[in-house]
Amino acid sequence: MRQLLLAALIVAAAVGQRAAAEEAGRMVLVPDDAAVKWQPAPANLPKGSQLVVLAGDPAKPGPFALRVKFPPNTLVAPHRHATDENLTVISGELYHGMGETVDKAHGHKLEQGG
Repeated sequence: MRQLLLAALIVAAAVGQRAAAEEAGRMVLVPDDAAVKWQPAPANLPKGSQLVVLAGDPAKPGPFALRVKFPPNTLVAPHRHATDENLTVISGELYHGMGETVDKAHGHKLEQGG
Protein backbone atom coordinates (compact mmCIF):
# COMPACT_ATOMS: atom_id res chain seq x y z
CA MET A 1 0.00 0.00 0.00
CA ARG A 2 2.81 2.41 0.89
CA GLN A 3 4.56 1.69 -2.41
CA LEU A 4 1.37 2.44 -4.32
CA LEU A 5 0.93 5.72 -2.44
CA LEU A 6 4.57 6.68 -3.08
CA ALA A 7 4.24 5.91 -6.79
CA ALA A 8 1.04 7.97 -7.00
CA LEU A 9 2.76 10.93 -5.31
CA ILE A 10 5.72 10.75 -7.72
CA VAL A 11 3.42 10.67 -10.75
CA ALA A 12 1.35 13.57 -9.39
CA ALA A 13 4.48 15.65 -8.80
CA ALA A 14 5.78 14.99 -12.32
CA VAL A 15 2.45 15.85 -13.93
CA GLY A 16 2.15 18.99 -11.80
CA GLN A 17 5.61 20.21 -12.80
CA ARG A 18 4.86 19.77 -16.49
CA ALA A 19 1.54 21.60 -16.18
CA ALA A 20 3.22 24.46 -14.31
CA ALA A 21 5.91 24.73 -16.98
CA GLU A 22 3.29 24.85 -19.75
CA GLU A 23 1.27 27.46 -17.86
CA ALA A 24 4.35 29.65 -17.28
CA GLY A 25 4.33 30.74 -20.89
CA ARG A 26 6.06 30.21 -24.14
CA MET A 27 9.73 30.36 -24.95
CA VAL A 28 10.82 33.42 -26.91
CA LEU A 29 13.84 33.21 -29.17
CA VAL A 30 15.84 36.41 -29.46
CA PRO A 31 17.35 37.26 -32.85
CA ASP A 32 21.07 37.79 -33.22
CA ASP A 33 22.64 41.14 -34.11
CA ALA A 34 22.37 40.54 -37.86
CA ALA A 35 18.60 40.04 -37.63
CA VAL A 36 17.73 43.30 -35.85
CA LYS A 37 17.74 46.92 -36.99
CA TRP A 38 19.72 49.08 -34.59
CA GLN A 39 18.62 52.70 -34.19
CA PRO A 40 20.34 55.68 -32.56
CA ALA A 41 19.41 55.67 -28.87
CA PRO A 42 17.35 58.52 -27.37
CA ALA A 43 19.19 61.67 -26.32
CA ASN A 44 19.03 60.68 -22.63
CA LEU A 45 21.56 57.90 -23.33
CA PRO A 46 25.25 58.58 -24.00
CA LYS A 47 26.24 59.78 -27.48
CA GLY A 48 26.96 56.91 -29.86
CA SER A 49 24.62 54.48 -28.07
CA GLN A 50 22.31 52.32 -30.17
CA LEU A 51 19.03 50.66 -29.24
CA VAL A 52 16.64 48.05 -30.61
CA VAL A 53 13.24 47.15 -29.12
CA LEU A 54 12.73 43.38 -29.25
CA ALA A 55 9.26 43.17 -27.68
CA GLY A 56 6.65 45.43 -26.15
CA ASP A 57 6.73 49.22 -25.99
CA PRO A 58 8.98 50.96 -23.44
CA ALA A 59 6.75 54.06 -23.59
CA LYS A 60 3.67 52.13 -22.41
CA PRO A 61 2.85 50.24 -19.21
CA GLY A 62 3.71 46.57 -19.30
CA PRO A 63 6.73 44.40 -19.97
CA PHE A 64 9.17 45.11 -22.77
CA ALA A 65 12.57 43.89 -23.91
CA LEU A 66 15.27 45.90 -25.58
CA ARG A 67 18.98 45.81 -26.26
CA VAL A 68 21.31 48.75 -25.90
CA LYS A 69 24.84 49.05 -27.30
CA PHE A 70 27.12 51.50 -25.52
CA PRO A 71 30.43 52.69 -26.93
CA PRO A 72 33.48 51.40 -24.99
CA ASN A 73 34.21 53.18 -21.69
CA THR A 74 30.78 54.83 -21.62
CA LEU A 75 29.71 56.46 -18.37
CA VAL A 76 25.98 56.63 -17.67
CA ALA A 77 25.19 59.28 -15.07
CA PRO A 78 23.32 58.26 -11.91
CA HIS A 79 19.60 58.04 -12.58
CA ARG A 80 16.38 56.36 -11.40
CA HIS A 81 13.81 54.13 -13.04
CA ALA A 82 10.07 54.24 -12.38
CA THR A 83 9.73 50.49 -12.99
CA ASP A 84 11.74 47.35 -12.33
CA GLU A 85 14.37 46.39 -14.90
CA ASN A 86 16.15 43.17 -15.73
CA LEU A 87 19.61 43.60 -17.20
CA THR A 88 21.92 41.13 -18.92
CA VAL A 89 25.39 41.99 -20.16
CA ILE A 90 25.75 40.32 -23.56
CA SER A 91 29.39 41.27 -24.09
CA GLY A 92 31.94 43.43 -22.36
CA GLU A 93 31.46 44.58 -18.80
CA LEU A 94 29.36 47.07 -16.90
CA TYR A 95 29.86 48.65 -13.50
CA HIS A 96 26.67 49.21 -11.55
CA GLY A 97 26.24 51.23 -8.40
CA MET A 98 23.75 53.04 -6.20
CA GLY A 99 23.78 56.66 -5.11
CA GLU A 100 23.65 60.22 -6.29
CA THR A 101 27.23 60.33 -7.66
CA VAL A 102 29.44 57.97 -9.67
CA ASP A 103 31.74 56.02 -7.35
CA LYS A 104 33.84 53.60 -9.41
CA ALA A 105 35.62 52.30 -6.31
CA HIS A 106 32.37 50.90 -4.88
CA GLY A 107 30.62 49.83 -8.08
CA HIS A 108 29.72 46.21 -8.82
CA LYS A 109 31.22 44.73 -11.97
CA LEU A 110 28.82 42.82 -14.21
CA GLU A 111 30.47 40.73 -16.91
CA GLN A 112 29.06 38.80 -19.87
CA GLY A 113 25.99 36.88 -18.71
CA GLY A 114 25.71 38.99 -15.54
